[in-house]
Amino acid sequence: MSALRNALELFQDTIPARPRCTDNKHLGQYHQPKDKALQRRLVQPNTDGRVVWLCFDVDRRGAALDWDDRGAPPPTLVMENPLNHHAHLAYALEAPVPKTEAARPKPLMYLASVQEGIRRAIGGDMGYSGGLIKTPCHEAWRTQSYAGAYALSDLADWITLPSPAEVLKKARNPDYAGLGRNCLLFEMLKTYGCRAVRKFWGVEG
Repeated sequence: MSALRNALELFQDTIPARPRCTDNKHLGQYHQPKDKALQRRLVQPNTDGRVVWLCFDVDRRGAALDWDDRGAPPPTLVMENPLNHHAHLAYALEAPVPKTEAARPKPLMYLASVQEGIRRAIGGDMGYSGGLIKTPCHEAWRTQSYAGAYALSDLADWITLPSPAEVLKKARNPDYAGLGRNCLLFEMLKTYGCRAVRKFWGVEG
């Protein structure tokens, strides 16, 4: 079985059961059963509560291949637009990382650091949230696979990791849409929550 076929099967197995999808993101997106959603040009790669795919939007010619020249890790999937040669790059994780309110902050921060490190390495769009990705099996895109699923630590070995402080500072930029926003939200709510609990118990104020 080819590497591409393996990657496509992994993608189909791990996306949500009813992912958001669309043929034109400017005309809205909607939930559909997986088999129908995979027929749309764009599809939701991760559930709202966990991250299996780290996705990046690279808006320049040659984006499908120049990750190698930049020393970035080989992507699990690359979906290239044959009209402008821009691309989405996706890295599959061996172990999904939760990002719900119950998630532990340390793994989420590590994930955000890895994501930002890869984004910097490949020159990805910092305003791209990864909420929708070019559907790998759609005929509109030229799709290739260069690797299987990664452990986060293996991805980290390829890149220069930004510090947690750098990630949180980046997340304060209104044009940034990375996972660091989840970490920043957690830090803000943690501070507020602690104050609220102390006030409730009459410890302060």
